[in-house]
Amino acid sequence: MFGRAVVAAFASLSLIGCGGEVFSGGTDASEPGPNHDAGTSQPEADAGTPPEVEPDAGSTDPSDKPITHFDVIIGTGSGQIHLPSGISGVNCGDVVGIRAGTYYGIGIVGVNGCAGNPITIANHGGQVKVVGTQQGNWGISFENSSHVVFRSAVPGEYGFYVRNSVGRGGFEVSGTSHDMEISGVHVAEAAHGIMIKEDPRCSRPKAWHPFVMRNFVVKNNRFENTLWEGTYFGFHNAESMTMSCNGSDVQVKAARLANVKTLNNIFRNNGNNAIKVRLCLEGCETAYNDVYGYALNKDTGWDSGITYGYETYGSIHHNRVERGYGNAIEIIGRVQSTIKIHDNTIVSPGTMPDGSKGQTWARGIAADFRSTGMRVEIFDNSISNPIAGDVSLTNYENLSGVTGKVCNSGSRIENVNVQLDACP
Repeated sequence: MFGRAVVAAFASLSLIGCGGEVFSGGTDASEPGPNHDAGTSQPEADAGTPPEVEPDAGSTDPSDKPITHFDVIIGTGSGQIHLPSGISGVNCGDVVGIRAGTYYGIGIVGVNGCAGNPITIANHGGQVKVVGTQQGNWGISFENSSHVVFRSAVPGEYGFYVRNSVGRGGFEVSGTSHDMEISGVHVAEAAHGIMIKEDPRCSRPKAWHPFVMRNFVVKNNRFENTLWEGTYFGFHNAESMTMSCNGSDVQVKAARLANVKTLNNIFRNNGNNAIKVRLCLEGCETAYNDVYGYALNKDTGWDSGITYGYETYGSIHHNRVERGYGNAIEIIGRVQSTIKIHDNTIVSPGTMPDGSKGQTWARGIAADFRSTGMRVEIFDNSISNPIAGDVSLTNYENLSGVTGKVCNSGSRIENVNVQLDACP
């Protein structure tokens, strides 16, 4: 079953209608999070157990109603579904059923609904399982697709189950894809839970910057036991890169993202960040998610529960983030806009699920200001038992025009060169 129902949050959402490359560029290793001294240690927290999650109480969103009619059925219940040219005979507004059974991969290219009339894809006749048995396959993947709703036929159930234990991802969206809603997916084991991004490659010039992968809603899913991230949105490098394509060097930038909503998902035991967002230019929202056990790999630079970085701004609110190696919520900012962090519940950052200690500098919320004009507003969060401190703001380069406001009752604030407004 899904986690807490958040009808109000969903009511305002709608889908907008209608070979051989060589890279030189940065990696995530160049963007470690705020790393300070240990500060004052907090009382030892009990090891505890993951919180029980109540079943979903239902929703008034029309897309969450049961599906009883299917226009097209695909799949045999076994083997692989590979559709490199879309789904034959499907029109805008149609409902496609994937026949229940156990597959080793589902790959769909070029399925495109219409503005205001998306194509819906759901499980048919029971749960669809994707169990990776062949190296190199993603569990479920979409490429160059748009105006698609991928969901469970029965609200409150996981219509799709993915276990990809051969080092590949659970769910991938790539290419020139945009305008998609993804729900009702349980990734039980994989390299990543879900990845929405496009790595620049010579074969896909249409997906290079300035293309924007926009309008995604990822809600009511479960991502656990991932080797790396639970969700990974946006390419890791904001700068121009040199690629060798057909014997010539070209300068490219990765596609950006916009309006990416991560809502009401459950995250358990993720090797790196539970939720990672990069290059999201506007409208990013991360809300009502439940995270327990993040950054179990103990890799510095990928060790926070929720992280926004490089040209990403929006809001992070009403999440629960508990127990992991580094900061619970982390901002690595190169934006000239406002990021709001509010009404989150943060428990024991820097303490692992087994009770052992993680990073000595782990805070509840940490923001690293790396561009002029950046602003962070932090208010009404509950932070308990951090290893090092509650809130940390750092402007080590002493940039001008860096501002913020922290109205978090009872929180200890560490501030380096950030101009703070007074609280009401």
